[in-house]
Amino acid sequence: MKSIGFTLLLSLTFSFSQANVVSRGTTNSNDYGNLYKGKELQSGRKLKSGKSNKSEKSPKQSKQSKQPKQIKQPEQPKPQEGFEMGMTKEIEGLWVGEEKFKDDSVIYDYCSRALFNPTNEKNFLTWNAAYLDDQSGSCKDINADALSGSINGTWFPRFDPNESYILQIHEKKCLNTEYCDYDVKSSGDFDDYQVTTKACGAHLKVDNINDNAYSCELYQMNLLKKDDEYKLVVILTYSSYEDGFDNYVCPQRPTFNTEDLLNDSVAEGVAQFVFQVGFDDQWSNITTWDCA
Repeated sequence: MKSIGFTLLLSLTFSFSQANVVSRGTTNSNDYGNLYKGKELQSGRKLKSGKSNKSEKSPKQSKQSKQPKQIKQPEQPKPQEGFEMGMTKEIEGLWVGEEKFKDDSVIYDYCSRALFNPTNEKNFLTWNAAYLDDQSGSCKDINADALSGSINGTWFPRFDPNESYILQIHEKKCLNTEYCDYDVKSSGDFDDYQVTTKACGAHLKVDNINDNAYSCELYQMNLLKKDDEYKLVVILTYSSYEDGFDNYVCPQRPTFNTEDLLNDSVAEGVAQFVFQVGFDDQWSNITTWDCA
């Protein structure tokens, strides 16, 4: 992800011990065509806000009619066609791993963390990124081993304040299995594991820092198993747009492949995250996932 953020996210530290997440139900939709619409991708991340309408009935009119004043309730937000309000349950929790960002066909590597937080149904996503230069190598080289959960605090000072984000997930949607075909083992990071379950979905988000900035994120959830040990790995692909949710435009599919990122004119970045800790202990129970 590429925009100006805040250092306050570093206070949102979370226990890095392995734990779990569960899932909320949502309706599957076959209308993937609605994912790829809207204006061409534009840069910038900004938040567009509005005010609710006041009651059309004046205090004077209320007094004259001798009736209790009727307060007009603000209109509730409506999801885009094929979407529901909210965030999918299986993605809740703290994730750490590799990220690739594309700028003018140049790929930049990061070691990042993302917290999908459903608390009070606010559905915030906070994201921090540390740039990996030629000397940095990988997340492991800067003391952030996402697979083992061994994450050293010396990683935190590497976070770039300009690579910190606060987003709010507005809508969710499940994707058909045809968009859930990325081979998570192709990275070579999970050779000893077998994929037991996959699920794919989409989120529409708004930037809570910058005005008039929105994004679409596609994900592929992968439940991996080695002997009696389970790991949860998510593949993310994201793009940004402006001028409201009606103008959304999404990447082609979830992927962590560099060539796929370069060939997708809409996609801005991809990530491969390993689950670290969640808000409960149901994360390996696929019956609680939204999109399984």
